[in-house]
Amino acid sequence: MAEMRGRNIFVVSLARILAGADVETLAGRARDAGLSAVWIRAGRGEGADPNLVHPGFAPLRDRLRERGLGVWGWHVPFCRDEAAASREAALVLDWAERHSLDGVVLDAERTPENPRFQGGATEAEVYSGAVADGLRARGKGVALSSHEM
Repeated sequence: MAEMRGRNIFVVSLARILAGADVETLAGRARDAGLSAVWIRAGRGEGADPNLVHPGFAPLRDRLRERGLGVWGWHVPFCRDEAAASREAALVLDWAERHSLDGVVLDAERTPENPRFQGGATEAEVYSGAVADGLRARGKGVALSSHEM
């Protein structure tokens, strides 16, 4: 199973960062900055992020790996009810597999910014349990990012 180590960075918009540098340059900068992995937003709720279909995603993923860096996705769960929590978990697992991600960071924040996590304890358990079990079964890592509000 992939493990998270060292310095990592969240990428919200691959289009924005690739507008300022090509894939080779960006991968070199990530290595030179001492990063261990790059976390690219994979989705929000049930919606896949445009990062996953950006033409630079696969080449960047490959260049980063050639330099020894991991490529993780991160997901913002909404989970308004149990059914949505199950659907979101299944989508996260599909995106991780289809786009060859090393793991997924669950960005489980409840903030005033909407939409964000909308469920309660049951939805959190359904979502996180399914994602964690599914990623581990696939040999991929799982992590949690949150803050106290």
